[in-house]
Amino acid sequence: MELPYIDFSDNLLKAKIIARPNRFVLICEDESSNKIKLHLPDPGRLPLIIKEGRVVYYKPTDNPERKTAGSVILVKLDNDEFVSMNSHLANDLAEVGLENEFFDGLSDYSINRREYTWGNSRFDFLLNATDGDEYLLEVKSVNLVDDGQACFPDAPTKRGVRHLEELIKWKDVTGNLAGVLFIVQQEQAELFKPCEEIDPDFAETLDKAREAGIDIFVYDTNVDLNKIMLNQRIEQNW
Repeated sequence: MELPYIDFSDNLLKAKIIARPNRFVLICEDESSNKIKLHLPDPGRLPLIIKEGRVVYYKPTDNPERKTAGSVILVKLDNDEFVSMNSHLANDLAEVGLENEFFDGLSDYSINRREYTWGNSRFDFLLNATDGDEYLLEVKSVNLVDDGQACFPDAPTKRGVRHLEELIKWKDVTGNLAGVLFIVQQEQAELFKPCEEIDPDFAETLDKAREAGIDIFVYDTNVDLNKIMLNQRIEQNW
């Protein structure tokens, strides 16, 4: 089976990181030595990724009204591996993976709706099983990987805690199943755990969710200059 993937733009340009003045902006030097401002789609802290001198690949804008020269698509790490910088791509990868029955434990489900509101939260997918049962799925993008250990989140997330609490409530109230799908947007991860030292509330709530029967899936990806491709399921060590 061909692994599900998403193509990148075919006109990516290269630049080097100079600074990150805020969560959504990088100051870079392009190949003509011009200083440019680029949009960074992933607002996480990214301490192991965004470093001065590293090469980024960006999609240039064709809108003269934009305040940035384009959006960062990839960062090239010191070991020449690429990291995808668009956290929203995790949802797109989840969609193509679901459509191609790629994920273990979810192959019997089809997509009913993308972005589904239940309780006080909006979730990424409402799925339907072949027997008609519903399944609520939340997708999280992971980019914190240190020496093979993937970790989420890289900054405290009250929204993430609320999602987990509502998944537990959904299962209790409706009797239907639910899960969280973590997609690591690089290939270096061997293990996964919640970042207890960064967000102990999220780690504790994820543990409660697992005990309550919420499914937890973790997959990594292969990333190159042309595409990001779902790769394999990652073991959890927590």
